[in-house]
Amino acid sequence: MSDPKHDVQLMHRVKTGDRAAFGELYELHKGPLFSFLYRLSWDKVVAEDCLQEVFIAVWKAAPNWEPTAQVNTWLFRIARNIWINEGRKSKRRPALFSFLGPTDEEQPQPDFPGDEAGPEDSALSQEARSAVRKAIDQLPEHERMVVLLSEFDGMKYAEIAEVLEIPVGTVKSRMSSASERLRGLLRKYQQ
Repeated sequence: MSDPKHDVQLMHRVKTGDRAAFGELYELHKGPLFSFLYRLSWDKVVAEDCLQEVFIAVWKAAPNWEPTAQVNTWLFRIARNIWINEGRKSKRRPALFSFLGPTDEEQPQPDFPGDEAGPEDSALSQEARSAVRKAIDQLPEHERMVVLLSEFDGMKYAEIAEVLEIPVGTVKSRMSSASERLRGLLRKYQQ
């Protein structure tokens, strides 16, 4: 996790055109942003493309940047907006199909919190991971974003509210609704 004060210092330098500061900002935040974008798309190429667009947008916006929000939440807000725009673009263009492309099972599996199981648990763990992924995919987009930002990116509700530009109460409501849906979808895995 990055240091908010250091992030602000970096952004002040990026604002003046400092490429080294921009590179450091990129290195600090590319992992969490990629992870977020990957979990939205489950497609490494799409996530990488969106990540590049995020940092292009950051570079372009830097001269006008003001420290009104944490840099981390600002970056995630940009990523969310890029993702929304990507969704709009993909609806307008025909889906591409490749016999050589990876199947769903060949896509890299994300790391879920608590993934320290031993080999004896790997088959069950893989099945459970797949079930969680499929369940999260079935959530409406607005609930899925709240779950991903909270559970996988470790954001507090106030930070999620900043990223999504919604009230904290709406974040809580969406999380409650998502939790209820996920419990229903994952009922057979509950003990």
